[in-house]
Amino acid sequence: MDGARQARRLRQPPDPAPRENSLTKLRLTFRTGNPRRRVNRYVILILLCVAGSGGGAFAADLDVMAPTPVQDSVPSGPRWNGFTVGINGGGLWAPGQSETQIWFPPSLVTTGIPGSYSFSSRGLMVGGQAGFNKQWGSFVIGAVADYDLVGGAKTTQTASGAYTGEPPATPFTTTQSQQLQSLGTIRGRVGFTPIDDMLLYATAGLAFGQTRTSTSLTFDSGAAYAGARSDTAVGWAAGGGVEYALGPQWSIGGEFLYYDLGETHDVGIANFIYSNGDATPKSDSTFAFKGYALRLALNYEFDGSSDASAVAAAPDSSADIVGTFGVRAGMSTSSAQMKLYDFTGATKVSQLTYHNPTADTAEIYGRLDETSSGLFAKGFAAIGKEMRGYLQDEDFPPDTSPYSSTNSPQSDGHLSYADIDVGYYAMQGSWYKLGGFAGYHYLNQTFNAFGCTQTAGNADICPPGDVASSNLTITDVGVWRSVRLGIAGEMTLPAGFSLRAEAAWLPYIGFNGSNDHWLREPEDFSGAIPETGSGSNGYQLEAELNYALSHNFDIGIGGRFWSMNAKGHVLFQDVTPGGGAQVATFRTQLAQVFVQSAYHF
Repeated sequence: MDGARQARRLRQPPDPAPRENSLTKLRLTFRTGNPRRRVNRYVILILLCVAGSGGGAFAADLDVMAPTPVQDSVPSGPRWNGFTVGINGGGLWAPGQSETQIWFPPSLVTTGIPGSYSFSSRGLMVGGQAGFNKQWGSFVIGAVADYDLVGGAKTTQTASGAYTGEPPATPFTTTQSQQLQSLGTIRGRVGFTPIDDMLLYATAGLAFGQTRTSTSLTFDSGAAYAGARSDTAVGWAAGGGVEYALGPQWSIGGEFLYYDLGETHDVGIANFIYSNGDATPKSDSTFAFKGYALRLALNYEFDGSSDASAVAAAPDSSADIVGTFGVRAGMSTSSAQMKLYDFTGATKVSQLTYHNPTADTAEIYGRLDETSSGLFAKGFAAIGKEMRGYLQDEDFPPDTSPYSSTNSPQSDGHLSYADIDVGYYAMQGSWYKLGGFAGYHYLNQTFNAFGCTQTAGNADICPPGDVASSNLTITDVGVWRSVRLGIAGEMTLPAGFSLRAEAAWLPYIGFNGSNDHWLREPEDFSGAIPETGSGSNGYQLEAELNYALSHNFDIGIGGRFWSMNAKGHVLFQDVTPGGGAQVATFRTQLAQVFVQSAYHF
């Protein structure tokens, strides 16, 4: 700087703004940038350290001469404002759980056998949570995702009696049990602060849990029906809580939730086969999972504080690494199909198509962006409940003649999916980014079909009254694992809007599934029929539009479409004598819309 320029700067009037406390004004940010600026920060830091240690006596002399400083008032910043992680523990009790048991065929006389059971269970739970809050004045909104392991929440009912459907009366013993092994939620929160350090809130969202059920009925004659199933139950949860700040970052809280995970199903398979050709009976058990949870939590909030220094240190868009944590609530519709051919693949034998099942989903997602280099990593994980839609089961001549087509409503299924990607924005401007990524995709779809109605005129398959609408007929599970290669772009739009979009090709798709034909066990199959396949012609599209409510909090809407195909085999040899691997193709498509909110830190 030359002398004239320096003199002009010295003659500038002082800044009329109030002087801030030096400790609150100092802000050191570690980022790549101008080397001279980094050196200046380090010099300032060294001088402060020297002044605070070796120069203590000299500083004391100056204090005697200096007037007593006037303390500026420090404005209080939002306390409930940031990304949080924590642990929790507590208990749950479920006084209203139940099981309803019916039989196939519906004309079966079951006099003396109980048709329902009541369960009441208690358990302990421990787990963790992550979420975010955004505060405006006394108003706070946010979201949280948590997952807890549950211990001790198993309950069993036993009964004995005599079956009088056919004389003479036959004594029996029955044992039914159900257990909730875990409980997770993805929820929104709305609250207010009656005082700065206290947050009262209401909360609601999707809930899910891992369940274990079993059913057993044994007659003194030796005949028995038994089934056991591990499944994922998906429903909802709602409640409220209170959180109290222990300091700038730490808080404790208590929360009360009511959860309803809907119903899971278990089929009791007989240990015998009717020799006269009639269908062997099966028991259908429907278990309900619902109850209450009370938990205490300890949370750490990365950006929350009640002093201005932390507010001044809030992340900005020029930081080297920007993190994002968000939640999405969505609704999807899908179509899934399996075409079965003979051993050579030349003749189509059967076709199962799930038409338009819909799912309510909840999702957590996150990103890490290295702004100076353009590197990024992102991912999401979600779970949802499959509802509505129907299964069309077709059988074709010459294997089945005449042609048969049956419809079965679909309900109480579920899906889960996840992505993880790493990428690089090779092209960046002031308002756009464009680059590529590589990653991995996972999708699990489980469908349950009930009842059976013939729509094509084949009198031998599902005649009227043969199968009740509450009989579980088919369960299909399809698990897709894919490699992703794609392009991604972002645009900054006027008025606080931004647009993000991506397109991915799936060069490798792996498929594994299973198919339970419940009404054909144990006569035709000993259990679920395995399925396997692979493919390379899938794709995924996604776009979202966001609006920034503040520099670190935004809301948005979006949509996605997925299409995956595979070819492989159905492995009948694993479940029936004389069976073999028959050629099959598998396909799934999913369309989804969602709303989202995210916190950047």
